[in-house]
Order: sequence, then C-alpha cells, then structure tokens
Amino acid sequence: MLAESRDLAVRPADTTTSADRLGPAKGTLKMLRFLKRLTLVASFACLTAQNGSAQPQTAVPVTPTAADTKIFTYTDVDQAWTAVQQSQRPLLLFVSTNNCYFCNKMEVETYVHPQILASVRELFVTAKIKKEQNPKLVEQLGVRAFPTTLLIAPNGDLITRIEGFADPKKFVLKIRPALAELAKNRDRTAGKPADPSATGQQ
Repeated sequence: MLAESRDLAVRPADTTTSADRLGPAKGTLKMLRFLKRLTLVASFACLTAQNGSAQPQTAVPVTPTAADTKIFTYTDVDQAWTAVQQSQRPLLLFVSTNNCYFCNKMEVETYVHPQILASVRELFVTAKIKKEQNPKLVEQLGVRAFPTTLLIAPNGDLITRIEGFADPKKFVLKIRPALAELAKNRDRTAGKPADPSATGQQ
C-alpha cells in the first residue's frame, strides 16, 4: 500500500533493474503492441500539426467531462499502489492542481486520444491526484510543475517523468524509449530476441 509507498521514495530511472520485476513475459507482447500503436499516434499527431499549422491558436478554457476522466481508475494513491502490487503493472500517476488550464488540456487532448486511452488502460494502473489533497506526497515525488506525469515501476523505481503539458506526439516521444527498454529487458528475462520494431529499428 502507499501508506508504505508514501515512505517509498521514488528512485531515479533504472529501467534495467525495474523491468525484470514488472511481470511475466506475456506482458511483453502487450507492451510491444502498445509501442506500435504509439508509432501510429505520433504519425497522426504530426499530420494534424502540419494541417493545422496555418490556423491561429486561441486559448480556450478546457473542462474535462466525466467520460474524459475515466482513464484514471484511482484517485487514492494507496489503492492504486495496492493494484500495482497485485497486477505487477507500472503506475501511471497524473499530478495536477486546482484551476490548472494545462492539466485539463492534457486530459481532454492527450489522454483521450483513442489509441493512447486504450493502450494506457491496458498497460498501466492509472491514478490521478491533486496537490491540494496530497501536498506531502507531491513534495516527496519532487513535482514542481503541473501537470506532471510519472511512470513508476512496481518496485518503486521511476521509469520516466513528463513535466508540463504534452500533446499526443510529445507524450509518445517521452514514454516510448522507456517502454521500449522495458520490453527489451523483459525479452532478455524470457530468453527471447528483442523485437526491432519496438525501438523503430528495421
């Protein structure tokens, strides 16, 4: 439980040691499918950005709906950490704060992207917390910008950190290398050759 995980200081990224504890080799197949989906997301995001580059950008208040926020299964970190230990899936922790425009924007533009939404739900235990309800934990996690997304392995190792708003393309680029390394390490543990498509190699 994260009563214990609150004493759990998230350690710097160490994908080599954390990957070996993330579960059976079966999880590698899900991760590789996820990485391939992320490649499509990145391509789609690039195309959208090119097509819309001539249009002026206007800041419009963004308010997530109840359906949008369903990506985050937990709002209680202790419950989320219990689920992580039971499933041995990494924790995706989204940290926001009240009246945060870019926190809301990331929820309704990035996390609800169909492929990201489906894949994240499949691969991670997901939780969302606010600084106001969890000030000590947010400080312990070293969160200085909002939003911040943390990927944490079941042993407490920090897999990656995304500070600030990330659109679908940036989100993919941020988490893809870490997940590819985890997939390779899982393959090594299972004694299987790594899938070159997971890292973009042919």
